[in-house]
Amino acid sequence: MGGGDFSAESSPMDAPRRHNVIREGGPHEYRAKAWEYLSLAENMNDPERRADMLRFAKIWMTLAEPMGDVPGAYELPRQH
Repeated sequence: MGGGDFSAESSPMDAPRRHNVIREGGPHEYRAKAWEYLSLAENMNDPERRADMLRFAKIWMTLAEPMGDVPGAYELPRQH
């Protein structure tokens, strides 16, 4: 099965197979992945699968947004 090709027995999780490892990419890569899922959603006839693709697009777009000042798991709160 190809990278983003879907058949009746494939699942939405099959789409990112050619990018099966999430590596540290910049916001541009995450936005590109979001657009890829939006494009897939446009071509889906099944409403559930379309909703899945839109959900995945939203997740990737969220990853592209800046997080602001988020402390790490082992960081102490800042003293003011």
